[in-house]
Amino acid sequence: MTETIAQIIISTVGVTAIYLTQQHHHPHWAKYAPILALTAQPAWMYSTYMASQWGIFALTFIYTYIWFIGFKKHWVDEPIELPAINDAVVHCMIVKDLQGNYGLTLENAEEHAEEFGDSVVDKMWYAYSTELEQQVNY
Repeated sequence: MTETIAQIIISTVGVTAIYLTQQHHHPHWAKYAPILALTAQPAWMYSTYMASQWGIFALTFIYTYIWFIGFKKHWVDEPIELPAINDAVVHCMIVKDLQGNYGLTLENAEEHAEEFGDSVVDKMWYAYSTELEQQVNY
């Protein structure tokens, strides 16, 4: 493998993998990112080894491990289904109070508490309020 080929692989395949991780409108594309990234890792290893960039060479092994975790998550592990939370998403509503603070309310929260238990409603509130806070402060 020549350095030119390694650089072409890094710049096309590696960048495409990172791009796929950031597709919020097409989240199902993210599962292909680890495959592309793992195919680019040998080029990273070769390039950094040939350039005697020992720190980055060591990091390539860490990156390979992290991309492997993503591969395992998307292609090997069974998906985790949380029907209680998925069902409650439909019943969530963003609200803004008089002071301009954003919050989240669960419509029919009592119904969900009876059906799934109070702790599930609390966990849903925490998960969605945390996500909302990140979006509002973005």
